[in-house]
Amino acid sequence: KQPKLTADFINLAIELQSGLDKMIKECRMEGPDHEALHQWLEPLLENVAVLKKTSNEKEALKSFYDIRKQLKTYHQYFE
Repeated sequence: KQPKLTADFINLAIELQSGLDKMIKECRMEGPDHEALHQWLEPLLENVAVLKKTSNEKEALKSFYDIRKQLKTYHQYFE
């Protein structure tokens, strides 16, 4: 379901950030896997930050779709 209000986007970003923070804190990966995680996470973290701060629904919607797109690429980095 697509959020329709900026507040929904902000709440989604807060939830995503919480989950990402937990994943980063608990990460025990090393070497190439760790580097792959960073390559996958960096664009995601950037889009979550934009989503969390925006008051513009058009910008929020773009970030929302960018986040969805990045989440779908997970399998390209990991099994």
